[in-house]
Amino acid sequence: MNLDRIEQYIQRNFSEWIPMERIGLLYFDKPLPNDLEGFEFRKDHEASDPSDDWDCFKLYDPTEECMYEELTVTVEDNKTIVVSCDKFLYYKGTNIIGLPIHEALQTLGNPEYYTEEFEVIDAWKTIYEVDELELSIWVNKDIVENVACYGFTED
Repeated sequence: MNLDRIEQYIQRNFSEWIPMERIGLLYFDKPLPNDLEGFEFRKDHEASDPSDDWDCFKLYDPTEECMYEELTVTVEDNKTIVVSCDKFLYYKGTNIIGLPIHEALQTLGNPEYYTEEFEVIDAWKTIYEVDELELSIWVNKDIVENVACYGFTED
């Protein structure tokens, strides 16, 4: 399976983050985009729970017949509410995924945060919650592995 085409597309169109507004073509509080140069968003049935009000979507490449696992979009009431990125999340030109956490936080302007510890598949991960940016940063051994971006604020 050739992921180069879909990864290049994602890096061009779904990686530049503007906090609480959008990640590339994905606007928070808006429907998923339709014009995707031959790609499409498909429901991820494994990540979606029928008892919840939201569903998860991943980018699908019909040419290669593959789902891109490193980008997950959570949609509720046909609106994007969370985007989870495992490979690319650029903020002001810097990909924060793969950076040491202190560099990622510096790139983000040294915001206030709190941490939580979780065990995930026999490994402890630290989540840095940055409320002012609506951001959850998943860290393993001081390296950013995953970032979840939210486009809403709770009252």
